[in-house]
Amino acid sequence: MRSIYIISLALFLTSPATALASDFFPNQPGRALFVNFINPTLSTSANPSVSEPPEDCRARIKGILCLVNPIQHADEVRTCLPGSDQFNKSLEAVHDLLPPQLQKVFCSIEVILVENELASLAYAGTMGPEPGGAAFMGIRRSLLEKSEKASAVFGWKEQKAFGIKSEPFKVVPEGPQVRLSTQTYHSTLLYIVAHEFGHILDFANSANDFACEDSAACSGKMNQEMAQYLVPAPGSWGELSWQNAITPKNLNSFPLWKNLCFYGCEKTLQLTDMVPFYEQLQRSSFHTTYAAVSPWEDFAEHMAFHVMAQDPFFQYRVDADNFQYLWEVTWTGQTEKRKWMDQFLSRDLIYPKVSQ
Repeated sequence: MRSIYIISLALFLTSPATALASDFFPNQPGRALFVNFINPTLSTSANPSVSEPPEDCRARIKGILCLVNPIQHADEVRTCLPGSDQFNKSLEAVHDLLPPQLQKVFCSIEVILVENELASLAYAGTMGPEPGGAAFMGIRRSLLEKSEKASAVFGWKEQKAFGIKSEPFKVVPEGPQVRLSTQTYHSTLLYIVAHEFGHILDFANSANDFACEDSAACSGKMNQEMAQYLVPAPGSWGELSWQNAITPKNLNSFPLWKNLCFYGCEKTLQLTDMVPFYEQLQRSSFHTTYAAVSPWEDFAEHMAFHVMAQDPFFQYRVDADNFQYLWEVTWTGQTEKRKWMDQFLSRDLIYPKVSQ
């Protein structure tokens, strides 16, 4: 029997541009790590993790799945429910579609939590205070059980930024309409996994690396005030578009960015903002709305698009009233970002280590 102990899934930032900590948890100046994940009683019979990563990362998927109920309190021990190994087929299919650099991440994940209930689509992170600590991932159960349409899943998420609250994957006609299409059967899950694996590789390799301008301001617990003093290190991903850990550079900022929020929001964009928002987003270096949330989401969204764009039939657009946001416009103009990602994936990458 496996038990998973999660201390918290608290929100880190509040608006503007709030991100959910179930996507990442920046806890230290200069590094984004999800460190409040502890796995005290993971049995070797239920998990084939070894000190050296196994050769067959695909075969490992079934043994690291853990079906769980929602967290009820902060110090709860979460136990894997019966039937945890029934969700492997979809992830195995996604494994086969990923580039080799991302396939290897399956050998670095300690556990994949299959969440019976989840506010977001998925989350991922690494354990421990240093790069290379074991990784974990969580994902909505329904995404593994059904072939959810990408336009419904990402349209539902997109509409959250405009204050629309609806049942999971129900898109209302008055909100922005995401049109994502490929010839890949598992395109929805492929996008989500590529995004979350982007977080894991970001954390393990410090793709988003920051230096503190004021040591006194950076002492204590990470918060929004501290994040203003975290400046992207030279050559890091964040240096391309961000002036600090929470604020885009002037050329990538735009008036409506200050109201951008997806989860735990006090304030969001309004439906009347749709056309001007996407007009402004189209002129930035962020190719999706979620990429504009933070440097970490910027990286993860770019990783997802890097994977999806391998399909020559991949299309992504957002219809907002009489304006059509086209990903090709922003993507084509992101020569520097695409070059940075190509060089990143050609590195001798660091992969998180699973426990013995």
